[in-house]
Amino acid sequence: MRYILCTILFGLIACNEPVSDKNTKPIHDQKKFATVKLTDLNGQPISLDQFKGRTIFLNFWATWCKPCIREMPSIDSAQRLLSKNGVVFLLASDETPEQIKEFKEHYQFDLNFVRLTNMEELTMDGLPTTYIYNPKGEKVFAETGYRNWNDSSNIKMILQINNQK
Repeated sequence: MRYILCTILFGLIACNEPVSDKNTKPIHDQKKFATVKLTDLNGQPISLDQFKGRTIFLNFWATWCKPCIREMPSIDSAQRLLSKNGVVFLLASDETPEQIKEFKEHYQFDLNFVRLTNMEELTMDGLPTTYIYNPKGEKVFAETGYRNWNDSSNIKMILQINNQK
């Protein structure tokens, strides 16, 4: 019952519309990534520790969230642009593996979709939400709302985070 209420409440506040890049200020709370619990789509745990020393771009999304889907092409493009820089891109949803796999097959994005198993423990205002961790494993960016991730200013920001070694 708690899960259903959380899902309904989250659905009511989720899916924020686009944010203006001019008015957006990243949140710098320096939290380590141990609080995020992920699995692959086969149920195998994924530890963000395995990416230590690399920048991690972690986007939280849902199959029913239109702004989430609208920003995915820009995430896909940013991933291609930053692949030679070793930035890890993960897209996490708390939906079932079957729902995520069906979405992945339908949209054909070349993204690493994973499952989030503790959405209720994370304090997010809505979807999409993006966290970026620097190579030290510190969360240095958190933002809720749509963003055009392949915009040159966003690529520059990710590269600056990537250089925080």
